[in-house]
Parts: sequence; structure tokens; C-alpha cells
Amino acid sequence: MAGINTVDTSGMALRIRDLRKQHRLSLDEVARRAGCSKTHVWELEQGRAVNPTLSTALSIATALGVSLDYLVGITAGKPKVPAHLAVAIGAVMDVAEAAYERGKAESQT
Repeated sequence: MAGINTVDTSGMALRIRDLRKQHRLSLDEVARRAGCSKTHVWELEQGRAVNPTLSTALSIATALGVSLDYLVGITAGKPKVPAHLAVAIGAVMDVAEAAYERGKAESQT
């Protein structure tokens, strides 16, 4: 478990990869949901990106349906959102985003 001033990047890398696979998400999908590049997600999964920004870590945690403290290894235990629910939430978010974009496009015509 990491201390309050450190991030367990090797543990975080494993959690990112395991959660992504549990949710059956591609690197591209996690990157899209988190608002970062596919390469950066891959580097985080491999433990090659050290000291990610708070914003990046929070975005990745949100994209994977877990709390930030779980992702960085401060809190041990299960993710706060079961994998099957996180997948469903992601699907709903995708539909809502598509509807929003369609509405924007229609209002501009």
C-alpha cells in the first residue's frame, strides 16, 4: 500500500490493466473516456509513466469506474463500482454523448 505522499505506480499499472480487461475496454476506449492518449494509457499500464498528474489519475479512475484512492493504492479492496455496472454506465454515457452531439448538429442546421 502506498503512503499518503507516494503513488504505487507498479500496483496502479496492474490495477489499470486488470480493470480495463474486466470491463472489456480497449486502450482506445479508456483513453477516450479519460481524455488522454492511447499511448499514455498504455504507458500507465506498463508502469512506464511515473508520477501521473492528479487530473490524469482521476480521469483514468473515473473511466474505469473506481475511486482514485483505489486506483493509486491508498485503499485496498474492491472497486467501488462492480465491473458489469461500469460497463453499463459506459454504454449509457456513450448513448448520451451521441444524442448530445446529434442534437448539437441538428440545432446548427
